Amino acid sequence: MEGVAIYDLRPTRVLAFDLRDILKALDSDLVGSVWRCRNVECWQGPALEDAAAQSLQLTTDELKLRADPAVQTIWGDFLATRADESQPWLQISAIDSSYFEVFSTSSGVLMKIRSRFTDVRKADPAGCLLNESGGTETKLV
Repeated sequence: MEGVAIYDLRPTRVLAFDLRDILKALDSDLVGSVWRCRNVECWQGPALEDAAAQSLQLTTDELKLRADPAVQTIWGDFLATRADESQPWLQISAIDSSYFEVFSTSSGVLMKIRSRFTDVRKADPAGCLLNESGGTETKLV
């Protein structure tokens, strides 16, 4: 599964973006998706942490509302499933406040990420929780 890692930094060496910026970049692609959040840790983002702790399923708009106030997403996996499908098609992962990874079954999504962000590299496929058929690996179930 192809993925990208986003490393855009401010001059102060902190991330220049957060989850809300990735969601905004992919806005039209996310319509109708349902999200699951896992292993979330945020700075001033209790609504995201609560969604993960309660295993809530969120619409894209609900995820945006919960992501917006978070100052920094430290850890977390955000998995999107289309309404008419049973397996996730998109994974966004925050990695130790250092970078984000995006994996998708849609090459168009990855192209949008590459065009929106500056320091975009190939992601390590070991971080991908989606399997080749678009589902999740057993370790998520």
